[in-house]
Amino acid sequence: MKRALLIALVATPILLAMSYPGREAHSGTLYLFSLIGWLGFMLSILTVLVLSIAMAVRESNRRTQAAHRG
Repeated sequence: MKRALLIALVATPILLAMSYPGREAHSGTLYLFSLIGWLGFMLSILTVLVLSIAMAVRESNRRTQAAHRG
């Protein structure tokens, strides 16, 4: 899970930068390139949020179980 989070964190600014050049385009290759970058950026942000929450919950559960054991 940590590896996926790291990959998403690295990909996020790259995908955002990829979406910038065609921000004014309405069709064509540049528009498609920017659209893929923007959608990838949004997906990577969602991935970072979900994985961060999942890792926090997992760590919280581990601490709770360790406290109950002794």
